[in-house]
Amino acid sequence: MKWGGGTSFKVVLPYQIYTEEVKAEKTITQLDIPNDFSGFTILMVEDNVMNRKYLGKLLEKKNIQFEVAVDGLEAIRMVQQKKYDLILMDIQMPNMNGYEATLSIRNTQNHNRETPVIALTASAMLDQKNKAYQVGMNDYISKPFTPQQLFEKLVIYLNPASVDNKEEDSKLHLAYNEALDAEFLAELYGMDFDYALSMFQSFAQDIMPEIPKLSLLAEQADLSALGKLAHQIKPTMAMIGLTALEKKLQSLEEAIHNKETVSGIKSRVTEIVQYFESKKEAVLSQLKRLESL
Repeated sequence: MKWGGGTSFKVVLPYQIYTEEVKAEKTITQLDIPNDFSGFTILMVEDNVMNRKYLGKLLEKKNIQFEVAVDGLEAIRMVQQKKYDLILMDIQMPNMNGYEATLSIRNTQNHNRETPVIALTASAMLDQKNKAYQVGMNDYISKPFTPQQLFEKLVIYLNPASVDNKEEDSKLHLAYNEALDAEFLAELYGMDFDYALSMFQSFAQDIMPEIPKLSLLAEQADLSALGKLAHQIKPTMAMIGLTALEKKLQSLEEAIHNKETVSGIKSRVTEIVQYFESKKEAVLSQLKRLESL
């Protein structure tokens, strides 16, 4: 025995590991998506208020019943109480993340061991998507996603019996502020101005106050907290037409993951905050325009 070498332990966990790699995504044409998904109940596991509101509105439009868990621990309790037709599972959450929750669902006695689980991931990194399959998830949707992308997944996993699609013309839409990504906003909201208003109001109330915290965390060199905050607010940027800012936050998150220097991180954060300040008036102007309709 060599002193100072430490002690090795071997632990065997009774969990099934899935080895399937990321698959090519199946696509559905828009005509294949029905207007009514009545009779289905979904469990939404999501800690972000704005993401819950966005997703909930989409499900309501298709007459889908849904219940909400704000983290993995709450999801574990809920799957033991009733059967769901589908679980939409966020990845990064406090208390218990989506990977851990899915492993528990797949490997413990509950009503949903075979229920399809779709990951909601704000990460573009392939290893995280592969991990989703390895823990037993069936598929993933990358945030931010459009209504069409979500509804395609619902068709695949819920398999509604009939198709009666009369979707609104997405070319008819509010003239969004030209300083924002008007084309993407039109794809998200179409003619549903109340929906757009709800999301802009939620952004102003819940997300705007978080943005100055990026600078504070960067100055404190608290890169762990900075990365978590960037990940949390990143997908909400596209929902109000700041798609370029969403990409900047993605780059910041990757830079932290790749252990870029603190000075480099601070420079990125300064650029992000300055960019948002340059677009802030356009966001507030768009909010006022929606409120006036």
